[in-house]
This record gives sequence, C-alpha cells and structure tokens, in this order.
Amino acid sequence: MEMDTGIKIRTYRKSTKMTLQELAERTGISTATLQRIETGKVSPSVVTLSQIAYHLRKPILSFFEGGINKLVHTKGKDLTVVRNRKLRMKIISPMKIINKDISVIIGESGKGKFVDSHKNEGWEFAHILEGSCLFFHGDSTVTLHEGDSIWFDGGVEHYVKALSPLKWIGIYIPEK
Repeated sequence: MEMDTGIKIRTYRKSTKMTLQELAERTGISTATLQRIETGKVSPSVVTLSQIAYHLRKPILSFFEGGINKLVHTKGKDLTVVRNRKLRMKIISPMKIINKDISVIIGESGKGKFVDSHKNEGWEFAHILEGSCLFFHGDSTVTLHEGDSIWFDGGVEHYVKALSPLKWIGIYIPEK
C-alpha cells in the first residue's frame, strides 16, 4: 500500500468532520491502529480498508493512486460471514469495491434447506458451484445443477430448496 493511502483516509475523514475516534468505533478498530494507518506506519487489510471506505462514503479504489490498476487481495479468513441455521453466506467482494451498491456472495446450504421466500428490488445472478436445487420465481420453477447460472428480476417473489448440499455464488444489483 502506498504511503499516501493513509493521507487520503485522513483527508476524507476530516472532510466529513468525523473524528479519529468516531471512525475507529464505526470500523471496529482501535483509535491507535487507525492513527497508524493514517500516518502510513501500518497498512490496513482489505477488509479494514473496505470498512473505512464504507463509513467515509468513498469507493475503496479512491484510496489507491491509479484506481483500478491496483491489486486488491482479500484472504478467505477475512471475509464477512452471514449465517443462520439454514444457510451460510460469505460476502466475497469488499463493500463498494465494484460500486457502492453491488453485493457478491458465496452461499452454502444443506440438502432440503430453503432460502426463504423474499424479494429484492433489482436484478440478481446466481451460479451453482456444487449440488442442485429447485429455484422458484413467481409462477416458474427451474431445476439448477452444478455449473448452471440464472439471471432474474429480484423484485419477483423467489426462494430456493436444496436438492443436495449446495454451494452458489450470487450477485445482487439493486434497482435505482
């Protein structure tokens, strides 16, 4: 990470009139660590930088000179995990890395488990990495197998039933 990334963080933070302590609390890191990041003494992980970007309302790439020509590496152990008794999802793109709204997840569920009926205003894409499932979208039902993909209007009520242990990758693009 370049030395000026910390300076950019400090500049953006001050422009929002946020104190060092406020940003540290919002991102879940210590004030001392944030101060070391801002002075270039330590480099934040991609997850920490993603949190900082989110709370400063800046795309993560704005912290890098040259924008998208930089490499962004996220270690699997640093991914955000969302889980309940039915399924487990990892958010595999740091917040705002694609843009401020698009989410990319990887999900897992056991055989017979459901992703409950829901809708999201926008478009969704799913690709089955392992297993198979029934995908219900409005009045339509599609059987999806490993390697299959589906693109659909998330504003229509939809749900999933796993026919076998299931892993998928999903992308959500909200309606503007």
